[in-house]
Amino acid sequence: AIHPRLAFLPRRRRPPNNPVNCLLSWFNGLTYALVRNEIAKTHLDECLSFLHASTEARASLSLDLAEIFKPALADTAIIELTLRGRVKEPWFHRTDGVCCLSEAGREATLEEWIRRTEVGTSDTPSMREHVRREALAVERDLIGIASYKPWLIFNSLAADLTISD
Repeated sequence: AIHPRLAFLPRRRRPPNNPVNCLLSWFNGLTYALVRNEIAKTHLDECLSFLHASTEARASLSLDLAEIFKPALADTAIIELTLRGRVKEPWFHRTDGVCCLSEAGREATLEEWIRRTEVGTSDTPSMREHVRREALAVERDLIGIASYKPWLIFNSLAADLTISD
C-alpha cells in the first residue's frame, strides 16, 4: 500500500494538481537538465534517441537517459523528503487546482538536489559523474569502442556493501 502522504493519483503534469505531482514534475525536470548538461560534454547528438520520438522541440536522447536516473534521483528524493516529514506546506502555492513550488520550495528542493547529485566520496562517484559515465558509455558503444552496459542502481549499491563473516 502507498503511504497516504505519497498518494497523488492520477498523475498530472501540465499543470500539477497536488504537491507530489508538483515535486515529480520538478525533480524530473532537474534530472532531464542534468542529463542534458552531461550529454553536451560528449560528441553525442541530442537528436539521437532510442525510446522517445525525436523532434526539433526537445532533446530526445536526454529524455532517454533521464529515464535511467529518474528512479534513483527524482523518485527517491520525493519519497525520502515526504516520508521524513521534510516537505512543508509553505513550499507550495495552490490556485484553481494548480499546485506550484514557491520560492521557499524551490530553494529547499534545490539544496536537496545538489546534495544528491554533486556529492560523492573517494570511493563513490557523485550521481553527476554516474550520468556523465552513462553518456560516455553510449558514445563509446556507438563509435564501436566498447559494448554498452547500462548503469544500474543495484550495481552502485552493491559496490558500497561489504559482506562480513
